[in-house]
Amino acid sequence: MEWNMIFELIDPALFIVVGACWVIGYMLKQTPAVPDWSIVYIVVVLAVVFTVGMLG
Repeated sequence: MEWNMIFELIDPALFIVVGACWVIGYMLKQTPAVPDWSIVYIVVVLAVVFTVGMLG
């Protein structure tokens, strides 16, 4: 699968969500109180909340 095909599947407005999730995941990774296994779940929940908020 090519990257162009993937970019066509993602709504351009949601690239903001992708960037925000990347930054949030990095910040959580640097936080010693947050276990690594929980970072994925936290980022997924936030991504769903951001997406619902943006697209309705």
